[in-house]
Amino acid sequence: MGEIESQQREPDSLLHASSDLTGSLRHVQLRIGNAPKKRRTAASSIRLAHGWLWHEWFHKTLIAKGVPFFHELNLSNFMPTGWSGTADWVFWHPDYHAFILGDLKTARGESIYWINQRGAKEEHIWQLSAYYYALLQMGLPLVKGFGVMYWPMNDVEGESPVPTLEDCEPLAEDIVLGRMVDRWMQSKDFIGIDWEDAQSVDAAFDNLAPEQEREQKLLWNKKMGVFDVKLIPHWSARFCDWEPPYCNCSSQGTTKVGHYTLDGSYVPRKGYDEVITAVAPTESDLVRRKREYERATKET
Repeated sequence: MGEIESQQREPDSLLHASSDLTGSLRHVQLRIGNAPKKRRTAASSIRLAHGWLWHEWFHKTLIAKGVPFFHELNLSNFMPTGWSGTADWVFWHPDYHAFILGDLKTARGESIYWINQRGAKEEHIWQLSAYYYALLQMGLPLVKGFGVMYWPMNDVEGESPVPTLEDCEPLAEDIVLGRMVDRWMQSKDFIGIDWEDAQSVDAAFDNLAPEQEREQKLLWNKKMGVFDVKLIPHWSARFCDWEPPYCNCSSQGTTKVGHYTLDGSYVPRKGYDEVITAVAPTESDLVRRKREYERATKET
């Protein structure tokens, strides 16, 4: 494990487009301030190494096939103050006489279905949008848009997910650059905090952003034949690097607030009638799960 940990990025007092554009501002502030972290588990270190290894395999494979492209292209000098980022792939497209931005993401097999249904993940669209505008700032001619390849890491019961390439449009430039400037302004004062000095720590806690709120998620309840609507911790809470008192998000629980029936009707859970739902099953979700539930019911 020591060898894997030695390859992790050293603190650099910069924000990273791969992790700091979305999600918990509190995490961003703690990380750039180099707050004391809990020790990474062996399993999480191995999972992280998987990503590195697949990136290296792709780079070597594309080079061996003679594909013209840049890989691991450092864009930090072309980003707003305080930010850094490295593009996985920048391919040359001879038909358009321009470059195309691409990125590789390893993913749980369970997530591939939802990616196919709803497209690339929000945090990846933000990340690649930042890279896109950095490449324009660099002066490279670009095809508008970019691709994110999701590489499944496991099979799912009843099916075997395959890699998927999601085509994306960049978010508006003023929105992306505006968030980058705003997050840097709200985080830069945490650089250099002495976490062993009580007075410095008290001042830091006074200015830390609140812990991130839970998100609404739609989850298929196979036993009941409904789509549960639950408040669950943001996915990044599972990987929170800090323990109390720095951050408590990893201990947040899950709460069901209601469910959708297979005809698309929403039924709130008692006591949660005033919760406004932000998620709902698509027509294809309803059709797919209805067939699955009817088949399972007949078999039993």
